[in-house]
Amino acid sequence: MMSTPFHPTWTEAAISRPLKFLSLEESIISQLGRKYGYTRSVLPAGMFKGQKKDVVIIGFPTCLLAREDIPSEVVYTILKSIVENKEKIQAAYKAFEAFDPKTAWKPEKVGGVPLHPGAKKFYKEMGWM
Repeated sequence: MMSTPFHPTWTEAAISRPLKFLSLEESIISQLGRKYGYTRSVLPAGMFKGQKKDVVIIGFPTCLLAREDIPSEVVYTILKSIVENKEKIQAAYKAFEAFDPKTAWKPEKVGGVPLHPGAKKFYKEMGWM
């Protein structure tokens, strides 16, 4: 299983029928990480109906990508707006609770994709980088 926290598809499935949540073996997670770039992730207990304990799964980062020819001021402003409106975005999209702007810039969070200069400037000005 791979799932975003509170993903509506899995939430609906867990509400409409009993599901059994199984953890993946570490060796499988490592193999999938080497081959496809997945990471070890944990669904905390209670994330979905009937899930009574933490479940070890594969995960991947959610990234906003920008072409490098987009002006830095545009990327900076978009990122600033996202951070300043985090609560509003979370209200519309529950999975956004996982977004932590203080760590979102880290290489393991962006799948090794280099940061746009506008994003880098924003994170540095905030003192998070």
